[in-house]
Amino acid sequence: MHIQQLITFLTVAKHRHFRQAGEELMLTQPAVSAQIRSLEEELGCMLFHRPHVSLTPEGKSFLPYAQKMVSLYEESKHALHQKNGDSIIRVTIGVDATLARFTLQRLSPYLHPERPQVHIRMLTLTEVQIIQALEEGRIDLGIAYRTGIPFRFPVSVLVYDTLTSAVSFQDPIARMAYFPFETFTGNPHHPSFSGDN
Repeated sequence: MHIQQLITFLTVAKHRHFRQAGEELMLTQPAVSAQIRSLEEELGCMLFHRPHVSLTPEGKSFLPYAQKMVSLYEESKHALHQKNGDSIIRVTIGVDATLARFTLQRLSPYLHPERPQVHIRMLTLTEVQIIQALEEGRIDLGIAYRTGIPFRFPVSVLVYDTLTSAVSFQDPIARMAYFPFETFTGNPHHPSFSGDN
């Protein structure tokens, strides 16, 4: 029995779903299933009903012990770092897939060995998943391309994009060095940029 098996067990118990647990843990569903199966073999009992995932009576009995063991593990790590004068800062960030590379580049200074106390965990999510994860407290920060984040969350602009348009020489836009994006809205010559898309 090792700590990752216990963390995986608790995550599956929380979601009652192997795939969703895998998404949170950044593991494939087969990897999650293998960890749970190995733990069940070691304990000599089934912890979850399948295919509709729910805790068995044995799983319910084991749950508080698993929670205590993971809690003690985290406390021991924290105590050791405090003894060494370190204070670990853990930040979980949900990032839109289209922004993942950009985000990693911007966060690279915080991942430098000179700042080992900052532990950043990034999850690649859709905008809907980012909002849900924020509401459930599973991530500390969400980074998305669009502006559909509900007003109940504080929002800051991280970057502005500049887009390049390829048009015909006869197009009036071709004579403009710069124009706002709204120029495209509703323009019959640029249907792909209509306000409905």
